[in-house]
Amino acid sequence: MDRDVISDFIDSTAARPLLGLVYGRRRIGKSTLLASEVDKRKGFYFEATRVASPVQLDRLGAELGEHLGVGRIALDSWDEALRSLLALGAKGPVPVVIDEFGHVLEADRSIESTIAAAFGPGARRGPSSQARLVLCGSAISVMRALTAGEAPLRGRAGMELIMHADDYRAAAERLNDPTDLQTAVQVYAAIGGVVGYATDMVNFDLPDGAGDVDRWIVQRILSPGATMRNEATTLLAEDPVMAGAGSLVHHSILAAIANGAVTAGSIANRIGRTVSNLAPALNRLVDAGFVIRLEDPIRDQRPLYSLDDPFLQFHYAVLDPHGALLRDRTPGTV
Repeated sequence: MDRDVISDFIDSTAARPLLGLVYGRRRIGKSTLLASEVDKRKGFYFEATRVASPVQLDRLGAELGEHLGVGRIALDSWDEALRSLLALGAKGPVPVVIDEFGHVLEADRSIESTIAAAFGPGARRGPSSQARLVLCGSAISVMRALTAGEAPLRGRAGMELIMHADDYRAAAERLNDPTDLQTAVQVYAAIGGVVGYATDMVNFDLPDGAGDVDRWIVQRILSPGATMRNEATTLLAEDPVMAGAGSLVHHSILAAIANGAVTAGSIANRIGRTVSNLAPALNRLVDAGFVIRLEDPIRDQRPLYSLDDPFLQFHYAVLDPHGALLRDRTPGTV
């Protein structure tokens, strides 16, 4: 379905440039999907890195020049860069993707206004273009803020796609036997439906039946060398809103929810804070997509909270509380 949404956006017959946003958790498959659409339509894909704007523009100029076969293009500003990118759509609809857009924002917040101007009413007097510019990012709260309230890009984007992890049915299709429900349930309970957790991050190794699940969990999740072992900590550290001085509070809230505290009051009691003191951190976790707020249809102002991902549940309910045990003993003997 996500592919269909993106395809419809790119293939729109609108005789003007269009702006779209795609975001979701890391390792969920955003970049792979967008890169495949770009390759299929001979568009342009650029993955930003965490560098200063001049360095970013230099990299973009080099890759854009290579794409056009003209050698490095000198780009002195993001205004100039956007004009060059939108010019790629002079002959018809073409996807132009800036991935890891959060890194661009981190180095230069003014790019929001620059993009807004490029897609505003005044830009229609410029050269004709059918470029489909897609900004992609992993920090959900940062990407959501691009079109929130009085943000410069509010009302400019024609597509805002939030990509989610697969449900258990789609996740089961990655197993050797998708009809093996026992194995599917056990694997989903441990790593959820994030595609990267079932591929690269477990060395493309999934259990070959229910009898292989214990071996797989020991090697791919409990082992000190397993990348999944520290994934929850990495997830929060990668989000600029979650990192910093409040990171311990965020981890404490996630752990409280994973271990049965599902109301604001019970979470606050579990971590030793008042509800009012807890609210900003809890709201940040909801905005960032780590926690789901479920409104009570009967009682006002009494929402329930749950973790968005089975992997986070597994980490904070199993891995985190037993960290010392896992450090002191080999996983196979736990």
